[in-house]
Amino acid sequence: MLIRALLLCAISAARGSEEAASGDVTNDWDTYSYAYYDYAEDTCAFHCPTSYLGDGECDADCNNPACEWDKSDCFHGYGDCYTQADGSDYRGAINQTEDGLACQAWSDQMPQRHDRIHLNYPHGGLGGHNSCRNPDGEARPWCYTTDPDTRWAYCA
Repeated sequence: MLIRALLLCAISAARGSEEAASGDVTNDWDTYSYAYYDYAEDTCAFHCPTSYLGDGECDADCNNPACEWDKSDCFHGYGDCYTQADGSDYRGAINQTEDGLACQAWSDQMPQRHDRIHLNYPHGGLGGHNSCRNPDGEARPWCYTTDPDTRWAYCA
């Protein structure tokens, strides 16, 4: 189905170019030309096939109610407690630093580029969310910030 949507958009663009070149342009919207979006049958949200659900990685496109928060991968609803002294097992939802800076999503590479990703730290609770974590043995949970002048900081 997704291929069909892309093909229809491509046909529409080509048809629009032909109409513009011939001067035969109208302002009517037809069913096949504009805003035809369709999910494939095996997806719960755009860019989230059901095979991504519960696969051990919190996928940003699946971290939503329609996909049940990527099953247990995104730790939705976990409390803010942890048992390890360094907070390496923290899976809560705090997403700002001690100074109140917003945390950058672990799956994002802007504004802070980094290698703290699920592939490199599979047990670190990283992925498509911006909650504080301690994947690499720091003193306590931390995050990269969205402030270009502050790379990372500890969380409250």
